[in-house]
Amino acid sequence: MTANSENFGHHTTSDLDKISDGILDAATHDTPDYETRLAAFRNRYPAIYFYLIANMHNRGETLAERSRLFHGILDVINLLETVRQVEELDRLSDLSNDEQT
Repeated sequence: MTANSENFGHHTTSDLDKISDGILDAATHDTPDYETRLAAFRNRYPAIYFYLIANMHNRGETLAERSRLFHGILDVINLLETVRQVEELDRLSDLSNDEQT
């Protein structure tokens, strides 16, 4: 079953899309790529995205609180991607060094 047809609690993904739009509207203007980054997160991890949205909504968190949470999640994802890239560069460097010896 895809995330597009799932229910999360008593919310459909259509309901959660509307809630998600509110989070984007509440995003701070100092992060111009926020919408792009959030869309990429949603596309890459739809079940996690909708699960978080449903739980935040059910707990009654404000749009500002939801926005801050997603800013933090996106920052962690960026950090993990950076670590992955550094590890890949280290691996390639090791391979290059092995070939030279």
